Amino acid sequence: MVKSFRELMRRGEKLIGTFMMTDSQEVLEILGEGGFEFVVIDEEHGGLQDVCYSNLVRTAEAAGVIPIFRTPGLVEDSVKRALDAGASGVMIPNVSSADDARMAVSLSKFPPIGHRGACPYVRANHYGEGDKQAYFRKSNEEVALILLVEGPEGVANFDEILEVEGVDAVFFGPFDLSVAMGIPGEIDDPRVVEAIRTMIHKANAKGVFAGMLGVDAAATQRWIQEGADFILVMQDTLLLLKACKDILAEIKAAAPAKAE
Repeated sequence: MVKSFRELMRRGEKLIGTFMMTDSQEVLEILGEGGFEFVVIDEEHGGLQDVCYSNLVRTAEAAGVIPIFRTPGLVEDSVKRALDAGASGVMIPNVSSADDARMAVSLSKFPPIGHRGACPYVRANHYGEGDKQAYFRKSNEEVALILLVEGPEGVANFDEILEVEGVDAVFFGPFDLSVAMGIPGEIDDPRVVEAIRTMIHKANAKGVFAGMLGVDAAATQRWIQEGADFILVMQDTLLLLKACKDILAEIKAAAPAKAE
C-alpha cells in the first residue's frame, strides 16, 4: 500500500471518507480528486460483482485515496483477496460478539496475531520483490481491521468486542440498528442515538478508533462532537444524486421569471 489508514489514524485528526457502491474506477478517481482521503468500497450492499480488487486498489493509489473494502461478511476469500491486492484495510459487517471479532482478526492478520493465509508473491508485496519477512510484519502493523457493529447483540456484547486483541477500529450502522429495534429508518430516535453514543464513548475510553455514518453535514458535525474519530459521509451514489438535484435547483432558480 502507498498510504495506509493507520497512518491517518496516527495523525490524531478527525477523518472524513465515503462509501463507494458502484463498480467504477472513474468514480473512485473522482472521489480522490474531490478530496476524500479514504474510501470504503462496499461489497456488502453495493453493486460490485466479480470484483477485481487489484484494479480498484491501483486506481485508488493513483488518485491518492486510501482503499478499504467492506466485505460481505466474515468471508475469508474477500478478506484475503482485498488485502493481497494491497488494500489498506477491511471493514467486517454484522459483528455481534467477541467470537466474531476474533474470527475477523484471524482472517485479516498473519500469525502470531491471526491465521491469514500467507503468500509473499502477491501485489501487496510487489509480486515477491519486497522483503518477505518485513512484508508479513508490516502488514500486521499497517492493515486496518474495522468492525461494523449494527445490531442489539453487538451493542450488548460491545465491551467484550473491544477487549479482542487486533481490533483497530469500530464503526456503527444506525440503519441496521434502527431496523433491529423495530423503528426502521428512525436513526435519530433517542434509543438509536444513545446506543451509538455510549459505544463511541466506550471505544474512546479503550483507545479504539471509532467511526460513524454521516448522512449530512449536520449529522457529521454532531457525531464528531460526540467523539467519533472518523466519519463516512453518505456514499458515491447519494453524492451524485445530491449533485444532480443541487445543480438543477440552481439552474431553475436562476431562470428568468415567465412573463405574465
